Amino acid sequence: MKFDNEISANKIQIQKQLYFILIGAIIAFMFSSDLWQNVEEFTGTSRWFHAAFLLAIYMVFYLYHIIIRSSFLLFSDDGKSIIIKYYKLNPFDNKKNAYEIPKEQFVGYTRNKSLFGLRESVSVIRKLGNGNAQYPPFSISALPQPLKKKLFAALDFYTQK
Repeated sequence: MKFDNEISANKIQIQKQLYFILIGAIIAFMFSSDLWQNVEEFTGTSRWFHAAFLLAIYMVFYLYHIIIRSSFLLFSDDGKSIIIKYYKLNPFDNKKNAYEIPKEQFVGYTRNKSLFGLRESVSVIRKLGNGNAQYPPFSISALPQPLKKKLFAALDFYTQK
Protein backbone atom coordinates (compact mmCIF):
# COMPACT_ATOMS: atom_id res chain seq x y z
CA MET A 1 0.00 0.00 0.00
CA LYS A 2 1.28 3.44 -0.90
CA PHE A 3 -0.30 6.80 -0.13
CA ASP A 4 0.57 10.44 0.48
CA ASN A 5 -1.15 13.65 1.48
CA GLU A 6 -0.08 15.61 -1.57
CA ILE A 7 -3.57 17.05 -2.06
CA SER A 8 -3.73 18.35 1.54
CA ALA A 9 -0.18 19.70 1.38
CA ASN A 10 -0.85 21.49 -1.92
CA LYS A 11 -4.11 22.89 -0.55
CA ILE A 12 -2.30 24.37 2.46
CA GLN A 13 0.44 25.88 0.28
CA ILE A 14 -2.07 27.34 -2.19
CA GLN A 15 -4.15 28.79 0.66
CA LYS A 16 -1.07 30.50 2.09
CA GLN A 17 -0.25 32.09 -1.26
CA LEU A 18 -3.83 32.96 -2.18
CA TYR A 19 -4.56 34.59 1.17
CA PHE A 20 -1.32 36.57 0.91
CA ILE A 21 -2.24 37.85 -2.56
CA LEU A 22 -5.84 38.60 -1.54
CA ILE A 23 -4.87 40.49 1.61
CA GLY A 24 -2.13 42.33 -0.29
CA ALA A 25 -4.63 43.40 -2.95
CA ILE A 26 -7.13 44.59 -0.33
CA ILE A 27 -4.45 46.58 1.49
CA ALA A 28 -3.22 48.08 -1.79
CA PHE A 29 -6.82 49.07 -2.58
CA MET A 30 -7.23 50.57 0.89
CA PHE A 31 -4.27 52.91 0.46
CA SER A 32 -4.75 53.76 -3.22
CA SER A 33 -8.47 54.46 -3.31
CA ASP A 34 -10.54 57.29 -1.93
CA LEU A 35 -13.48 54.89 -1.55
CA TRP A 36 -11.93 53.60 1.65
CA GLN A 37 -12.66 56.92 3.34
CA ASN A 38 -16.31 55.87 3.50
CA VAL A 39 -15.30 52.72 5.39
CA GLU A 40 -13.18 54.80 7.77
CA GLU A 41 -16.09 57.13 8.45
CA PHE A 42 -18.52 54.24 8.92
CA THR A 43 -16.31 52.21 11.26
CA GLY A 44 -14.48 55.07 12.94
CA THR A 45 -11.13 53.32 12.49
CA SER A 46 -8.20 54.14 10.26
CA ARG A 47 -6.80 52.35 7.23
CA TRP A 48 -3.80 51.36 9.29
CA PHE A 49 -6.01 49.54 11.79
CA HIS A 50 -7.76 47.59 9.04
CA ALA A 51 -4.44 46.76 7.35
CA ALA A 52 -2.95 45.57 10.66
CA PHE A 53 -6.09 43.52 11.36
CA LEU A 54 -5.93 41.78 7.96
CA LEU A 55 -2.22 41.08 8.37
CA ALA A 56 -2.82 39.69 11.86
CA ILE A 57 -5.46 37.30 10.51
CA TYR A 58 -3.03 36.11 7.84
CA MET A 59 -0.20 35.68 10.36
CA VAL A 60 -2.43 33.62 12.66
CA PHE A 61 -3.29 31.29 9.75
CA TYR A 62 0.35 31.08 8.66
CA LEU A 63 1.74 30.54 12.17
CA TYR A 64 -0.92 27.91 12.89
CA HIS A 65 0.58 25.67 10.20
CA ILE A 66 4.09 26.32 11.47
CA ILE A 67 3.09 25.53 15.06
CA ILE A 68 1.29 22.28 14.22
CA ARG A 69 4.17 21.36 11.90
CA SER A 70 2.07 20.64 8.84
CA SER A 71 4.00 18.21 6.63
CA PHE A 72 3.89 16.35 3.37
CA LEU A 73 4.00 12.61 4.08
CA LEU A 74 4.49 9.61 1.82
CA PHE A 75 4.07 6.11 3.23
CA SER A 76 4.78 2.90 1.35
CA ASP A 77 4.92 -0.69 2.54
CA ASP A 78 5.25 -2.22 -0.94
CA GLY A 79 8.25 -4.51 -1.19
CA LYS A 80 10.51 -5.62 1.64
CA SER A 81 10.68 -2.29 3.47
CA ILE A 82 8.48 0.33 5.05
CA ILE A 83 9.31 3.70 3.50
CA ILE A 84 8.33 6.99 5.10
CA LYS A 85 9.24 10.27 3.40
CA TYR A 86 8.26 13.66 4.72
CA TYR A 87 9.06 17.34 4.78
CA LYS A 88 7.57 20.25 6.68
CA LEU A 89 5.45 22.83 4.87
CA ASN A 90 7.56 25.54 6.46
CA PRO A 91 9.75 27.87 4.40
CA PHE A 92 12.27 28.07 7.24
CA ASP A 93 12.72 24.29 7.60
CA ASN A 94 12.14 22.43 4.35
CA LYS A 95 14.62 19.61 4.93
CA LYS A 96 13.45 16.37 3.32
CA ASN A 97 13.64 13.22 5.43
CA ALA A 98 13.20 9.56 4.60
CA TYR A 99 13.15 6.36 6.64
CA GLU A 100 13.49 2.92 5.11
CA ILE A 101 12.96 0.11 7.59
CA PRO A 102 13.00 -3.56 6.61
CA LYS A 103 9.66 -5.06 7.64
CA GLU A 104 11.32 -7.75 9.77
CA GLN A 105 13.16 -5.04 11.77
CA PHE A 106 10.09 -2.88 12.43
CA VAL A 107 9.25 -3.11 16.13
CA GLY A 108 6.52 -0.55 16.60
CA TYR A 109 5.69 3.11 16.88
CA THR A 110 4.66 5.77 19.36
CA ARG A 111 1.95 8.30 18.73
CA ASN A 112 2.35 11.72 20.32
CA LYS A 113 -0.21 14.50 20.68
CA SER A 114 0.54 17.95 22.05
CA LEU A 115 -0.83 21.49 22.02
CA PHE A 116 -4.35 20.37 22.95
CA GLY A 117 -4.26 17.66 20.28
CA LEU A 118 -3.45 20.07 17.43
CA ARG A 119 0.10 18.78 16.92
CA GLU A 120 0.23 15.07 16.21
CA SER A 121 3.33 13.07 15.41
CA VAL A 122 4.54 9.49 15.10
CA SER A 123 7.94 7.98 15.93
CA VAL A 124 8.79 4.61 14.44
CA ILE A 125 10.95 2.07 16.25
CA ARG A 126 13.36 -0.33 14.58
CA LYS A 127 15.22 -3.34 15.93
CA LEU A 128 18.91 -2.60 15.64
CA GLY A 129 21.40 -5.17 16.93
CA ASN A 130 20.57 -6.06 20.53
CA GLY A 131 18.42 -3.00 21.09
CA ASN A 132 15.87 -0.74 19.48
CA ALA A 133 16.33 2.60 17.73
CA GLN A 134 13.59 5.20 17.73
CA TYR A 135 13.55 7.52 14.74
CA PRO A 136 12.79 11.24 15.14
CA PRO A 137 9.05 11.94 14.98
CA PHE A 138 7.27 13.01 11.82
CA SER A 139 4.14 15.12 11.85
CA ILE A 140 0.79 13.75 10.77
CA SER A 141 -1.18 16.92 11.61
CA ALA A 142 -1.96 17.65 7.93
CA LEU A 143 -2.86 14.05 7.19
CA PRO A 144 -6.61 13.58 6.54
CA GLN A 145 -8.39 11.22 8.94
CA PRO A 146 -8.88 8.36 6.40
CA LEU A 147 -5.14 8.37 5.67
CA LYS A 148 -4.35 8.41 9.39
CA LYS A 149 -6.45 5.27 9.78
CA LYS A 150 -4.60 3.62 6.89
CA LEU A 151 -1.23 4.60 8.38
CA PHE A 152 -2.03 3.21 11.83
CA ALA A 153 -3.58 0.05 10.38
CA ALA A 154 -0.39 -0.61 8.40
CA LEU A 155 1.90 0.22 11.34
CA ASP A 156 -0.17 -2.00 13.65
CA PHE A 157 0.03 -4.83 11.11
CA TYR A 158 3.83 -4.74 11.05
CA THR A 159 4.34 -4.14 14.79
CA GLN A 160 6.20 -7.05 16.38
CA LYS A 161 4.41 -8.27 19.44
